Amino acid sequence: MTTPKISWVMPVYNQGGFVAAAIASILEQSFPDFELIVVDDGSDDCTSEVVGSFHDDRIRLLKNPCNMGVSSSLNEGIRASQGEYIARMDGDDLSTPDRLAKQVGFMDANPQIAVCGSYVETIGAVSRVVKRPLGSAAIKCFLLAGPPFSHPSVIIRRAILERHALYYDEGIGSAQDYELWFRVLQVAPGWNLDEVLLKHRLHDRQVSVGRVAEQEANASRVRREVLRLLGITADAEAMERHTRLFRNTLEPAAADLEWAAAWLEMIVEKNRGGRVFEEEALRVFLNGRLEQYAARCASHGVTLRYLPAAAQGLLSRVLKSLFR
Repeated sequence: MTTPKISWVMPVYNQGGFVAAAIASILEQSFPDFELIVVDDGSDDCTSEVVGSFHDDRIRLLKNPCNMGVSSSLNEGIRASQGEYIARMDGDDLSTPDRLAKQVGFMDANPQIAVCGSYVETIGAVSRVVKRPLGSAAIKCFLLAGPPFSHPSVIIRRAILERHALYYDEGIGSAQDYELWFRVLQVAPGWNLDEVLLKHRLHDRQVSVGRVAEQEANASRVRREVLRLLGITADAEAMERHTRLFRNTLEPAAADLEWAAAWLEMIVEKNRGGRVFEEEALRVFLNGRLEQYAARCASHGVTLRYLPAAAQGLLSRVLKSLFR
């Protein structure tokens, strides 16, 4: 077998009911130059048998002796891969037939890009389109809020991973993608295609459903590291408020609105010194977050008696337009 252009890496654990459809969606790709590396992470159901029922020389099945975790399985698959690009997908998801062709075409035309993701349509319990930020500057700014890519939708440039020794942190059992994107985007830009190229299945057996607290703690640690790049050290209360602000779950209250304006203005000012983010992209991103929260406050009758002194700069007009 010649070296493939693409290496799909698919970790699976007890996904015997879904993995056949996932593999079929890969084999139906209009871009055929790939290998599929399935890493069975100690399944005790029929997963390996289902994978083995496909007779296609492009499929390679690796079996862990026990459950080693997603991060370890991903790294195992990456190290076993040969392709120029690494495509991700989970064993319960579906890729559109033109996914590879579109992502490979983009990556070939843009050699500076490290990671390319896409929009995702959820299937199963809930049906909706999950959009991710567009443009490399907006993607990097989004690190302040959470992972800027839908993990199973990405294609990664292998050379950048190898050059900078970038692998998943095997000490992290969840939110490992967010932590990896944080490191990757410090050395090369990312991109998202503004169309649905993956259907992400939602069901109650997913790892993320049973490990919400752990995932939240790991994600908070990444957000804390993003803030440290700006020279901001946040205590537990500030991190909680920060997370709720960017998720639009911060309760409408004058004190929190005043805090939010001052907090986001501090991020802008700190960035002017360190230039971690592109200034205009950061302004647009933070103004959008503050405007969303301020509008919700206004709809709940929350008013401001004064504009915080720390929020007299770029963000002030958002508040002034709502609280005259």
